[in-house]
Amino acid sequence: MQTSSTRRFRVLDSSRRLAVLFLVAAFQGGAFQYGALNARAAQNIALETNNSWTQQLRSPQVQRAALSLSRRAVAQFLQNGSTLRVPQNIPAALKQRAGVFVTVEKHGQITPRGCRGTLQPITNTLAQEIVRNSVAACIRDATQPKLRRDELAQCRISLTVVIRVQPISSIAQHNTNGNGLIAQNGSRIGVVLPYEGHDAQTQLAWARRKAAIKTNESAQLSELFAVRFRE
Repeated sequence: MQTSSTRRFRVLDSSRRLAVLFLVAAFQGGAFQYGALNARAAQNIALETNNSWTQQLRSPQVQRAALSLSRRAVAQFLQNGSTLRVPQNIPAALKQRAGVFVTVEKHGQITPRGCRGTLQPITNTLAQEIVRNSVAACIRDATQPKLRRDELAQCRISLTVVIRVQPISSIAQHNTNGNGLIAQNGSRIGVVLPYEGHDAQTQLAWARRKAAIKTNESAQLSELFAVRFRE
């Protein structure tokens, strides 16, 4: 994985300040980029686990709108190279700020045809984040050739919206029921999304492998809370 700029931010924990390196990342071997987040913004992301916003994301209407937006963004870019303008009449849940991972799966292909994502939002709304990352998943995944226009009809899109990331002290604290895992050692980071891996140890092994963290090296772990939906 190739990395670009890295910047650090701090998250205020109830017992101490934890240095956490958040990333704007692709997973499954994609290229990594890193983004900064200050303490107040980090606390705001934690607050966004509330409740009504998370429930809105589980609404079929919101999910249909998000998936439609993703597919239209990809189709338009592959057709003429332009970026889809987010319509005004989108659900309120898509007007919040959040990171999102976009996975493009092609029929008959085991590994994703493309995937990119952000743990930390870098645009003003989730809708804009979906548009940006949908295009990136199709043309900027370093492990895959760019998606061709004639392939899109054979592909299915899934979205994993990041709710929050919470540091944990050991793998024993990790609940794999709908949660992903992040392993970090210095600037090396591996992200396992909630649907990847069958148990905590498998997710840990995969996160370490993605980050190139050896078994005899320490790793700072964080739990990834997200809502996933697919076409």
